[in-house]
Amino acid sequence: MARKVLVVDDNPVIIKLVSELLKKADYQVRTASDGLAALNILEEYQPDIIFIDLVLPKISGEMLCQVIRSKERFKDAYLVVLSGIAAESGLDLGKLGVDTCIAKGQKIAHHIQEVLRDIEAGTLHDKSFKIHGLKDVFVRQVTMELLDSKKHLEVILANVNDGLLEITGQGAIIYANPAAESLLAAHQDQLLGADFFSFFKGADQQYARDLLAAARAPVNSAPSRVDLPLSLHRRFVTLRFLSLEDGPNQPCIAIMTDITAAKIAHETLEMSEGHYRELIENTTDLVQKITPDGSFLYVNRAWKENLGYSDEEINVLNIQDILAPQHRERCLNFFSFVLEGESIDQVETAFIAKDGRTLEVIGNVSCRMEGGKPAYTRGIFHNISERKLLEKKLQNSLADFESIFDNSLVGIFHVGIDGKILRCNRRLAEMAGYEQEELVGTDGRFLYLSDEHYQTLLDKLPGILAGEEIRHLEFPFKRKDGSLTWSLLSARVVDPNDPTRGVVGISDDITARKELEEQLKRLSTTDQLTGAYNRRGFEDFFSREVSRAKRYNEPLALVIFDIDHFKLVNDLHGHDAGDQVLRQLVDIGRKQIREIDSLFRWGGEEFLLLLPRTPIDAAQLVVERLRQKVATSDFSLPSPITISIGVSMYHLGDRAEELIKRADMALYEAKDGGRNRVVVSP
Repeated sequence: MARKVLVVDDNPVIIKLVSELLKKADYQVRTASDGLAALNILEEYQPDIIFIDLVLPKISGEMLCQVIRSKERFKDAYLVVLSGIAAESGLDLGKLGVDTCIAKGQKIAHHIQEVLRDIEAGTLHDKSFKIHGLKDVFVRQVTMELLDSKKHLEVILANVNDGLLEITGQGAIIYANPAAESLLAAHQDQLLGADFFSFFKGADQQYARDLLAAARAPVNSAPSRVDLPLSLHRRFVTLRFLSLEDGPNQPCIAIMTDITAAKIAHETLEMSEGHYRELIENTTDLVQKITPDGSFLYVNRAWKENLGYSDEEINVLNIQDILAPQHRERCLNFFSFVLEGESIDQVETAFIAKDGRTLEVIGNVSCRMEGGKPAYTRGIFHNISERKLLEKKLQNSLADFESIFDNSLVGIFHVGIDGKILRCNRRLAEMAGYEQEELVGTDGRFLYLSDEHYQTLLDKLPGILAGEEIRHLEFPFKRKDGSLTWSLLSARVVDPNDPTRGVVGISDDITARKELEEQLKRLSTTDQLTGAYNRRGFEDFFSREVSRAKRYNEPLALVIFDIDHFKLVNDLHGHDAGDQVLRQLVDIGRKQIREIDSLFRWGGEEFLLLLPRTPIDAAQLVVERLRQKVATSDFSLPSPITISIGVSMYHLGDRAEELIKRADMALYEAKDGGRNRVVVSP
């Protein structure tokens, strides 16, 4: 039975030459002119021999070899590379599972026949791997430079946080970077040839198709669109398309941005808007509230600074006045949509500043409903003018690597095998507070919080050089002025075949996000009136201190105290005076305890103390000192303020409720005994 052969090459002359040669030798031959077509053929065709060109459209020959060798049913097929760049590529073809390679030259037919004889004789694997006909071609400097540039671009694409895919006009995936693999929850060999839109469900799938159609439409006729979040494997992403060439069937680039964290943060802030007014006023994002008639109800400081309008001018402005003409009609339609109670996430538009500048922004808009009617819309926008400019440059010239490097909104660095910085971009220097020249040539040790901190990251270098990757590592650094900045790091070896070329990485500034997370956590565990921890804060502290007490067999005391006759203070002097007493009491309490102790407002005028590593006699001394200090302090009231105190000790196996109940019973005993005293429950 004739052996089956598949020939994959985009050169019709090579296709014809090889096909006729094989057919004369009684081989059954099928052909494909690109990598995607080859994958489609292999779905129903089982060849014994596959000839593959390295440089192919849609899916490269290198990736095609990897996909073929990953499939069990092709493990016995002979894989023969026909290479026009055999002298320059530097690829380890053996690692790709290639059996042999034939250089494209004058004697290509002779070498194909030679390989076929070895295959038929079963002796191909008995010979050492070689490139047939290599002496008939020569190294081309231009080709080497192009391949080197391609490697640099591949490193950058592999390390960006956005998911990048190239898809055909029919939606088949022909390239996916690691971030896209993560978002789609599939390896590249599973993605290649798959329908991109099948990863979205329901209405999201149709919306994704509509976005692609809008991107391919002529500029003047493109329908309006909103970057609504799409659901993807328990994450939320926004999706954009960049057309590489005109025409409905041409390939294009899909860009997926993971907005899960941003969406959650936005919803959290929206739920507690009153508590976080100070955060909003100091954020670098533009925040605005608009009444249903389009008047401005509120704008934050960043809004005023970016757009340059005074308070008097804002009072008479309408939302239409600041919308760029090309966005006005679309945004007013969105405005009507939001007033019906809907929300719009990740909408892109442009504002006109007082001095005529156009400010490109992206943000989320929602509506506050009161009594079933819209009260006002709320919008939080991020200035993306620089990012939009960078996207335009990237679309105009993907080959302009230097421009991308210098103008990137994320820090990019190149580190040698000795850990020294070989190159960094301007953004990385800005994040560290240094000039680029101050960083290049150093090991960057001065950026770390300590030598141990520096060693933690340095220890990862050998693994990266060996092929491991760092992805989305949150790491703190010290700026030149001594302040702390947080970075989201991703790094990998520049060239897996030549580790001596070092490591390239990307650093994204997430300081604002980390500070917001810390502020949100602090607000959720702190009493707003006194500044003491609240009940929610107690749960975290109690769990930690109980674990410590068990591990080291250390004593732990819990104290409950409240203000004697506090109701009379409010009744006789007013609640403002009562609030001042509570604040002053907390201030006195903090000064009487150690740094390892914790003070909580338990409710009303009742407070709680956790005293780790404190035996019962020491706990009694601490609270007695506190009682005396309160009784002798001046609270600016006619009568002195006193407190009653109950103390209990932690016993192995105690739940928080049991420990608090014993202290509470001791507190009531102190009150029944005349108040202004301490009672201890062992």
